[in-house]
Amino acid sequence: MRIQRITGSSRIGLKCFEDQTDSKNAHGRTIPGPGGTGVRATLFSPRPGRDPATVLARPATRTLLLPDDSEDIGREALIRTRWMTRVVLAWVAVIGWAALIWMLGGDSFSFSETSRTMAPWIEWLIGDIDVRTRYQIYLAVRKSAHFAEYAILALLAFRAALISASRTHLATAGWIALFIVATLASADEARQTFSAVRTGSPRDVLIDVAGGLLAVLGVLVITRRMRSPASVGTSG
Repeated sequence: MRIQRITGSSRIGLKCFEDQTDSKNAHGRTIPGPGGTGVRATLFSPRPGRDPATVLARPATRTLLLPDDSEDIGREALIRTRWMTRVVLAWVAVIGWAALIWMLGGDSFSFSETSRTMAPWIEWLIGDIDVRTRYQIYLAVRKSAHFAEYAILALLAFRAALISASRTHLATAGWIALFIVATLASADEARQTFSAVRTGSPRDVLIDVAGGLLAVLGVLVITRRMRSPASVGTSG
């Protein structure tokens, strides 16, 4: 008797065993399955009223199709499901942070609006200062916020790109992150040119891209140092 096992990769294997006859002249055998479970393979049974000798006179070699490697297939499906979940969550984080940046670029967070919020805090920290110095502090805080926002966006996009593809493609993930940063920064500043209370500036685009570039370069340097043979030998 030949047992033909079908796997997930369509590889076929033949296995021979000697069939057994039970009290009803039904020929079969329990095939060991995954985890010690058995699969009953019935070869044939004579019809009522037929002579079993006639049935047994048929050729003794038959082919039976049985599924195989069910545990491996289930494990691969579970791993793929977990990977897809990580990919979706990683890109949801990117989209969510990009939406926050887009909201902060609206008219509600213009210079005049945020300066009124920051004024009490600056006076509490520094004290009474002249208008020009206060303006310079406001400007520095806003530009630093630009830099930090897009640095975080670059890190999230870099991580999402790595999870989606291969962790060995660090440079590709870095370029994807910088493309997302530059695209969002340009679009945000472009829409501010049509605002009555805000002004779009190419300088702000450069600040945003610089924040993303510094974040990506930092991650690349740290990751490559961790993967270098010297660091592995030192840690061991």
